[in-house]
Amino acid sequence: MRHRLRSLRRLALLLLVLGLAWATAPAAYAGGPTSVLLACPVNGKTAARYASDLEYRYLLELLEPPSRKATGPADRPGLEVGMDADEINVTWLVNDSVPWRLQQVYVREAGRTVWIHTASDDPADTEGSWHKAADPVRLAGLLKRWGLRAPATDEAVVPSWPTHGPPQSWYDRHAELDLEARRAAIAAEAPAPVAAPRPVGAADGWWWSIPGLAAGAVGAVLFLRWRAAREAGPGEPDPPGPRGQLIDL
Repeated sequence: MRHRLRSLRRLALLLLVLGLAWATAPAAYAGGPTSVLLACPVNGKTAARYASDLEYRYLLELLEPPSRKATGPADRPGLEVGMDADEINVTWLVNDSVPWRLQQVYVREAGRTVWIHTASDDPADTEGSWHKAADPVRLAGLLKRWGLRAPATDEAVVPSWPTHGPPQSWYDRHAELDLEARRAAIAAEAPAPVAAPRPVGAADGWWWSIPGLAAGAVGAVLFLRWRAAREAGPGEPDPPGPRGQLIDL
């Protein structure tokens, strides 16, 4: 009987240990995400953490929504939440490729207030849910340490795309960048324009005329001599000289 009770105690202790390990295990080991990707569209910075990283678990706890459900207007921000706030997009990934949860973090008032929007898994719910961070100072400090907080400035941040009309989607921006890259490639492959030949001036290449002048002078002298000899006619024949006589001995 004692042996049976001892075995039951060991089994209960083992089940208790397994239950505690399951409760304290990261979400990745419970069928949740395996990594998280953060991006700040204001300064263009990104950060990523894997489930085995301690900061991953820390971020997961800081973004955790409260246990109670939002019930009134005070539980959600106004439309101006993104006007003067640092926006950070958080994407939780399963197997580092499939989105598991999408969140937007809005850090306001120098980190004293942080609003978090979580997209709903229900396709019919297009609004999602809002909640305030329970520890906004630590969350804002963590995001700043990762370089995701925009630098403090009194000037408005100019986006990298046109501000007229509706904001561009990711696909429109990608198509625009692809078009710019194609134009740059075509310009690089185009042959360089050939410069027009420069007209030769009076002072350019004057030394090339020296051989021509010399040849013309020699030809003129020879022509004048030939003409003078022709006009003079044939000359008188030379007087006959002594002739030799053959003597037969």
